Formats: sequence, structure tokens, C-alpha cells
Amino acid sequence: MNPAEYSKRYGKNSGSVSKLLKAGRVRGARKMGNTWEIPEDALIEYAVRKKKNRNINDVIWDIVEALSHFQYFDAEVLMVPQTQLENAINIAVSQGLVEESSVPNDGITSCGYQLTTVGVEACESKKLDFLKQLVGIMGSYSGSAARAFIEES
Repeated sequence: MNPAEYSKRYGKNSGSVSKLLKAGRVRGARKMGNTWEIPEDALIEYAVRKKKNRNINDVIWDIVEALSHFQYFDAEVLMVPQTQLENAINIAVSQGLVEESSVPNDGITSCGYQLTTVGVEACESKKLDFLKQLVGIMGSYSGSAARAFIEES
């Protein structure tokens, strides 16, 4: 599909799509001469806000936020080691925020996870409220995934 079709299909401004394409944030998009070819259902990469001292709560928020906006994420996109991403996902799954998607991770149209109803409700709150709630959960969380993430941070 071309950028105009992509813009129309996903309700995005064509200028925004052009910027995303130039930045390499539309998964699987390729430029052929002067024309962009975008795969059907290609996801936009999630944009991580740069912050010093990101912790597991921030990574979990990024996962939930990316999924709520139907954006792609992986360890590289979230700028964390793969083991830390896996630990954050395990915690998000164990807390009922996300679940495995029926569409496996293909690196273009799916990251392999989707929000649960709880995750959707959590996303509707502001980040600060979400993180306060998560800190309360994590304070009582004694799982190995949380410990492993903290030890690697």
C-alpha cells in the first residue's frame, strides 16, 4: 500500500506518515525509487520517551502504552536488553495487563501481545496513576522476573 492509502486507512495525517516513513518507524516499509511500499497492517514503532533511570515500571508502561496505540515494540525499540523486556512482559502478563495475541510476533504487523480489559482500563488512567498502582503491585511482587530485572538494571 502507498502512504496515502496507509494515511486514509489508519486515520493518520499524510505529513505525519511521511515523517514516520523517513524516520524508519513504519515496520516493513521500503522505498522503491521515489515510492514507498508499506505492508498491509504494518505497525508504527512505539517512540520511547528518553528518561534517565528508566526502571521496570517505565518499561511496563511503555508496553501497555504501545499496545494501546497499536504500535510495535521489541527490546531494540524500547531500548532495553531482551531479558529485561521478557521480564517486564512476564510481569505485565502475570498482573493481567497484557496477554499473548492470536497473531504471533512477525516484526511488522504484530509484536505478539495484546491488551486485556484490565490493560485498557489501566491505559485510560494517567501514567502517574498507573505507575503508583504498579509500584503497589511490585512492592508485594516477589517473582523471579522482577528480581531478575532489578538485578540487571
